[in-house]
Amino acid sequence: METQPSPNIEQILSPYHIAVQESKKTKSPKEIGNHLVNLGIVQFSLQDFKNGMDSFDQAIQIARDDHDTEAEAVFLGKKGLTVWEVKQFPNAMECFNDVLKIAEENKYSALQCDALGNIGMLMLDTGDPSQSVMRLKEALSIADTIGDKHRQIIYWGGLGNAYLEVSNIEHAVQCFNEALELSREVGDRQAEAGYLNNLGIIYTQQNDPNKSIRYFEQGLRLVKESGDLDAELNVISLLIQAYQKQNQIDIVVQLLDRAIELTENVEKREDRNEFLEELIPILLFKTKNQEAVSAINKLLPDLEDEVHNQKRLHYLISLGQAHLELEALEQAIKIYEKAFDLSVRTADEKSEALILGRLATIQAELGNYEVSNDIINKSLTIAKKFNNHILLSELHCIQAMNFRDLNQKPAAIEAINNAISILDKKQDAKSYSLAVELMAEIKSIA
Repeated sequence: METQPSPNIEQILSPYHIAVQESKKTKSPKEIGNHLVNLGIVQFSLQDFKNGMDSFDQAIQIARDDHDTEAEAVFLGKKGLTVWEVKQFPNAMECFNDVLKIAEENKYSALQCDALGNIGMLMLDTGDPSQSVMRLKEALSIADTIGDKHRQIIYWGGLGNAYLEVSNIEHAVQCFNEALELSREVGDRQAEAGYLNNLGIIYTQQNDPNKSIRYFEQGLRLVKESGDLDAELNVISLLIQAYQKQNQIDIVVQLLDRAIELTENVEKREDRNEFLEELIPILLFKTKNQEAVSAINKLLPDLEDEVHNQKRLHYLISLGQAHLELEALEQAIKIYEKAFDLSVRTADEKSEALILGRLATIQAELGNYEVSNDIINKSLTIAKKFNNHILLSELHCIQAMNFRDLNQKPAAIEAINNAISILDKKQDAKSYSLAVELMAEIKSIA
């Protein structure tokens, strides 16, 4: 199926220009102004700021000429919100102050409430949370007076954010709880889910994962019901952090699997890869090697660029290890050989030594002891440059086992002695103990 070319700016703006021209036939100033405002919003979204500003200013002037102060205030408010979105903060503040003045003079309570609320939230955005608290309290007072619960929800939430900025957690929690209860009262599921998330985030930051999980799980149920995949993905991300704090790894894996599924559904490749990168080490740690192979194979095609060479190398080594754990030795060899070529190309000698060690292990398991020893000698030469004592001791242990299986006891004893001499009995207790056991086993051979 052929894809349609993206419309150009003129094509996008054309229906809005037509709507303005058609509205002029009605000779209704308010209708003309509304269509000019809609045109201005779209022009700003297309970064055509000059013409967008002209469209807003025409609409505002038409309302003034018509002595329609309410329409003038509405158009100014929409202009303020639009310029705020593109970070023209002084312009936005001027618009909201003009709205406030008109609303106060004409007793437009709802517009006065919104002007105060917008000023308060803009102050929060520009780094003045103390003044923000004052303005948002004024907005809430008006919203309470006029009994507008939807406005109360918005400004309780804004006030909660302002209190967070001044590190007043207790007041922030109270505000978000007020907004949450009102959201439930009016049946606004989207707002309810949002405030559940806000409370969950606070308790995560307060190191109370039990509480945060309760809020996030409630929010997750709501967004699942709504079918909003982006919102579900957001809550899952928050839940992953909370469950990680509780070390509930199995639940984290389930959530990461769901997150990866969602990112594929909503075509968020970059997010998907981030979740895969979180998931893979957990799967390897839990020795869920088949699942790890699947996850790494999903990730690798997006790491082909030169800029991702180090990351690609890391995951090729992990993929080789997963195949090795699954005893898919031939497949592991192919993966490690790819990884080795990449390590040479990127001059990553530490990875070269590690990969050679893994290849030596596989050759030993295949019974190719002499081939394994040849590879070990190459790996030892590189590993000695970095004094990686754990890798060096592992290589000498493999070498000792190879000599043992080749019935070359003196060479095996020499190799295991080399391994033991490298290790610290206390700091490398586990490796040291294994090497000593291997020494005893080799010495017991007739």
